Amino acid sequence: MKKTILALIMAFAFIPAAFAFFLDVNENHKNYKAIKYMKDQDIITGYSDGRFRPDDSVNRVELLKMIIESQPNDFTLSSSDASCFTDVNEGEWYAPYACYAKKNGWVKGYKDNSFKPNAKLNKAEAVKIILLSYGLRSDSYKYSSFVDVDENEWYFGYIEKAVEQGIVDDDGDYFNPAKSVTRAEVSQFIYNAVFSNDYLEIMSGEIKRKGVSTEVSR
Repeated sequence: MKKTILALIMAFAFIPAAFAFFLDVNENHKNYKAIKYMKDQDIITGYSDGRFRPDDSVNRVELLKMIIESQPNDFTLSSSDASCFTDVNEGEWYAPYACYAKKNGWVKGYKDNSFKPNAKLNKAEAVKIILLSYGLRSDSYKYSSFVDVDENEWYFGYIEKAVEQGIVDDDGDYFNPAKSVTRAEVSQFIYNAVFSNDYLEIMSGEIKRKGVSTEVSR
């Protein structure tokens, strides 16, 4: 019995440091730095099996929670307007997040005043919500950075703004706007938004206005 326990202790002792936070994300993962930042800042926690599941899709309330947890704001879980959509009931864990996002104009919901909290997001939708939540407004652009993002699409301006701010990587020819956004991609988008030039200027202005000194470690 003692030998078995010792063997287990030794096995865990030699787990590589790269796996110390998530078993399925190592230093070679292209979004490692962003995911590590999100974990270190307690924005994400992962699953009970020690995995992050970076390729899993993200629904609407999951994205809102990650965004809100990544920002300095006046959000509280005891929101008084926790029944802001017909399908968001007070008492649901995500109600304060959905209502806070609605109050701040990040999301509007559907024509029937529903929110569809469990609906999966595509990349274009995620980029729009992230930009709005960070106060990064779409500008006027003439040309698309991607062959699959048409200048007449509703999301064109948001994606170009994201490219301009370094939130979205424009190294490739395709953005795949209709593709379901993954947990790894959202982590990268949020990480990039936190350190985008326009958002840092916004935060600098807020800090000066409030007379607060703070520093963000990248």
